[in-house]
Amino acid sequence: MVARALATCRAARRANRPSPRTLLDDLKRATQANDPHATRQALDAWARQQPETLADMAARFVPLSDALDGLNGALYSEGGHYWLGEDLWRAVKAIPMAERELDTVTDTTSLPPLYPK
Repeated sequence: MVARALATCRAARRANRPSPRTLLDDLKRATQANDPHATRQALDAWARQQPETLADMAARFVPLSDALDGLNGALYSEGGHYWLGEDLWRAVKAIPMAERELDTVTDTTSLPPLYPK
């Protein structure tokens, strides 16, 4: 009975979760409005649904790192300078997929083929 209640609760949480497309649209709107606070919230929500962390993406993609530096400057600097979201939006749209290194010769964790040729 407890397991069924937990499964129902998890399913309800998943149903209420916005789609990745919706989150990306929210991020686009916030960056186009040049609103650093809304952009940060939208960016965090979008990043939570990505396979890697925002820090990992920024570490391997310099334009994203630079755009995040600009956003953080607008959010946390004493002067509170005017921020343009275009660079961040371009960087998010251009993030390359994480490279997957699948070398079957050195892969010791996979099973041998079921029906070898």
